[in-house]
Amino acid sequence: MALIHMAFLFYAALMAPLCVKVADASSWKIGWTMATALVFFPLALLIASGIPPGDV
Repeated sequence: MALIHMAFLFYAALMAPLCVKVADASSWKIGWTMATALVFFPLALLIASGIPPGDV
């Protein structure tokens, strides 16, 4: 599980500058939309994958 967390941190470190670059080129709303789709949604999936099915 630690390897998945490290991979996600690497992914987020690569996606954050991309979202900032898009926000600079267009608007801050588009930057936040991309950040939500590219960073926060995979984070939610990562957290949800750690919850056992019986606890929901």
